[in-house]
Amino acid sequence: MPHFYFDTRSGDEVLLDESGHEFASVEDARQTAVFALLDMAREKATNPDRLDLAIDVRGDATVLFRTRISLEVSQET
Repeated sequence: MPHFYFDTRSGDEVLLDESGHEFASVEDARQTAVFALLDMAREKATNPDRLDLAIDVRGDATVLFRTRISLEVSQET
């Protein structure tokens, strides 16, 4: 089974996935990354003015794709 690493980004903070996960396909890894990113956003969105989150999914060496979500709250005067 292919091995994928999920490196997370929150603003300037980057956490590299050292162990990775096995998935049957790239599509399975993509779907997991999307759901994981939505969970991250839900956890961090308690009261943000701005939220930038991403998960870079990589194989052994290269990034295969990136999921990204951005939220900005501005108050109209």
